[in-house]
Amino acid sequence: MNVAGQRWSLNAAAVLRLRAGANASMVRLSAADAKISGGHIDGNASAQSSSGTCVVVTGDRAAVENVDIGACLGWGIYVRGADNVRIAGNTVQDTGDAAIFAENDESSGANNGVYDGNTVRRTQRSGAGGIIVHGNGAIASTGSRITNNRVENVAQISIEVWGKASSATINNNVTVGGDMGISVDTSDDTQVLGNTVRGARTYGIESAGSQRVTIRGNTVDETGVANGTGIALTGINATSHSNILDQNHLTGVNRGIQLNVGANDNTITANLIETWTTFGVEIIGSLRVRVSGNTVAAGGSQGVALDNSSNVDILNNIFRTAQTAVGLYGHGGTTVDFITVTGNALESVGLGLSRAGAIGTHITYDGP
Repeated sequence: MNVAGQRWSLNAAAVLRLRAGANASMVRLSAADAKISGGHIDGNASAQSSSGTCVVVTGDRAAVENVDIGACLGWGIYVRGADNVRIAGNTVQDTGDAAIFAENDESSGANNGVYDGNTVRRTQRSGAGGIIVHGNGAIASTGSRITNNRVENVAQISIEVWGKASSATINNNVTVGGDMGISVDTSDDTQVLGNTVRGARTYGIESAGSQRVTIRGNTVDETGVANGTGIALTGINATSHSNILDQNHLTGVNRGIQLNVGANDNTITANLIETWTTFGVEIIGSLRVRVSGNTVAAGGSQGVALDNSSNVDILNNIFRTAQTAVGLYGHGGTTVDFITVTGNALESVGLGLSRAGAIGTHITYDGP
């Protein structure tokens, strides 16, 4: 579709099938404002040997709406360097690579895309995710809106903004399975709001090397997943700091919220963390963290565990049914210090505060 404004509206029963041995993309929207809607696109993957993306979008403001797309050897829908695209109401399933993948080209990002109301099921290759928006190096893909989608049983991450895909909104999606439900990777100023994540194998929601991310009002259920973590702040080349984790409901987790090394200046407030196994909140090697107004209930070892972390405030939380409410642990030459644990309510808790290893003298605790 190389004519600006061109429209293809397919009959509901229409099927476009890639011919055997074509080894090529099937439909291309290369012109601005082009649109395809309705019908079925069959990538005929079993009859291809090397490639076969079903829909390629390179035109600004192009749209793919209400199309049933499947059996693609490559991507289901691939957006490259196009701004303000709309990918909405589609069903994309049984693709070799990611179901919906958007990224920059050599000169521009895939900015301000809308990915709304799609259903994604099953990706085949290791590492293939569900809905992925990618920026690379100096070329960002910003401002994506990923909303109201359902993503089920993909090989890797269900929904991801990755590598300079900042200022995204990820709202009101449902994910089932996958290695992670939602990942915000080196994509600052993103909002993750009101999503439901079930059965992610590693992390329900991850902020990796990102800052000023708001993770609010989400439900993460890891029931039946061995060692599942509800929300994790991670980072290898960059750290996750200045994020807000607020009003989330985490259940059936091994670790409710985990902050890994260097996750400084984060705020954890008003979350409900229940039926956890090891730690309600685990903070590792991080500074200036505030944990306040949370309910940490029906748990196992420690409600909040501080491992080599200092300048942490643990205020006005409810700890219910745990071996220990708060545990402090300094090791490997690091001293845990400047900790305030006040105003917390303890119900059916064995020990209010435990200390092990190198603990400093600036510890304020008002519990039993």
